Amino acid sequence: MDKYGYKNVFQIESVKDKIIETNLNKYGVKNPSQSEIIKNKKRLTAEANNYWLPLSMKTDYELYERKVWIYTRKNNINGIKNSNKRAVKSFHLDHKYSIYEGFKGRILPYIVGGIKNLEFIPYLLNASKGRKCSVLLEDIF
Repeated sequence: MDKYGYKNVFQIESVKDKIIETNLNKYGVKNPSQSEIIKNKKRLTAEANNYWLPLSMKTDYELYERKVWIYTRKNNINGIKNSNKRAVKSFHLDHKYSIYEGFKGRILPYIVGGIKNLEFIPYLLNASKGRKCSVLLEDIF
């Protein structure tokens, strides 16, 4: 701070722009963690160190659930009612039409993980709900 006038280099716009430009040129994305190459490398390293179970050893349900959560995380959930109350013992993000029922019914993961199928509900209600659905499939279309 004393030497350069900044807490860290990422506060300097020109440095931030250069980092983004380098990442776009090298990986095709603004942040390396968004790159499929980096994600795959991270997965292989974690599998090799026995931190993660290889995808080939996961069940069909586990693979489906993983895909649903990939789509779920792509949503901007800040506009969902009670999103500001999200916490371990407060409100949880819930799939109204459950992931399990989506798997059983062969519903595409992007539908089950879509914004229309998400809500924040009290954590005790979410825990007791389990694999049940709080809506009909038609309600999320």
